Amino acid sequence: MNGGRGGYIKNEAERNTLNGGLYIHPLFDSCMDSPFDSTKGADTFITDPDPFSEDYTPDEILCRDDVIAKYRQYLQPVLDGGILKNVFVRGPTGVGKTAITKRILEFLHNDAHNDDISFEYSHLNVKSNSTYESLLQLANSICDSEYRTGTNTSKLRRDIYEAIDEVDGYYILIIDECDKLDEEGESTFLYEFPRARSNGYVENTRIGLIGISNDLTYGEELEPRIKSSLSEREIEFEPYNAPELATILGYYAQLALRDECYTEAPLNYIAAMVAQETGDARMALDLLEISIEQAKEEGEDVISETHAKKAWESMDEKSTIRRIRRHVPKSPSFLLIVLAGLSAENATPVTFDELYTE
Repeated sequence: MNGGRGGYIKNEAERNTLNGGLYIHPLFDSCMDSPFDSTKGADTFITDPDPFSEDYTPDEILCRDDVIAKYRQYLQPVLDGGILKNVFVRGPTGVGKTAITKRILEFLHNDAHNDDISFEYSHLNVKSNSTYESLLQLANSICDSEYRTGTNTSKLRRDIYEAIDEVDGYYILIIDECDKLDEEGESTFLYEFPRARSNGYVENTRIGLIGISNDLTYGEELEPRIKSSLSEREIEFEPYNAPELATILGYYAQLALRDECYTEAPLNYIAAMVAQETGDARMALDLLEISIEQAKEEGEDVISETHAKKAWESMDEKSTIRRIRRHVPKSPSFLLIVLAGLSAENATPVTFDELYTE
């Protein structure tokens, strides 16, 4: 007889351990207590975990006035009844390219609809998708029908353009991580798509493209016909500096943490260290999370600069290990020989770059 989620009932004794139809294994009928805290709201640090999630889009755009000004200039034609230009956005990871672009488009969408202007947009991340998979994803996001793998590519294209033409106004497609597109994808999304109106695929809607790339050199090797289209307008996101990262961390701390559990000192330390390394806001937020975990592990009620330092050391160590595994020979003996030679020359401690060069 099947005892449900717990396993199988083998005898009458086990049958008697059933409680409400749920089988309780004898092991869990012992004196062991659950290791988890089941008290709702027991976290003494975090009041709202959402701001720490990868897909969180903040209500406010911080420390990017220059970027906002360029977006306003390039996208204003939607509200003015003008001609859309394609925009190419580049910058390293963690500097707000996707989150800020989506937030700007939300503002534009609301303003357009308040002015009775028909405007829609889509966000498409093509990082790990083939061109077909990206078309399938786009079709399922903007068309009324549901498409499954195997749907003819011609039908996907036709239905996508029909759905866009029904907007009867303006439509912008955000292509995130466009540097991951293969040649077919570049031809489809970066060349053909922005020209859909001039090529007769749509009649009633003006189409614009926003391409986002983490690769700072992307575009240099593109075909001239694609390059000229993609680079009509450009926006570059610079890495955040220490004061900007401190401002961002303070904003997120107010959103996610209890007021009494942190001070400015650990936030400023994290901001300073990350600014020296990458200027990556995502890394700074990850370090804040690790600092919280460090404080919890030590039974502390307030995140201190010491916790932030330990978090940085932990992340730096893990990052170094990943880089060594990825770049140096896999033979441990070879690595030990190199380190022994450096040590004999009193050249240790050693940075990763120095080790790799050696």
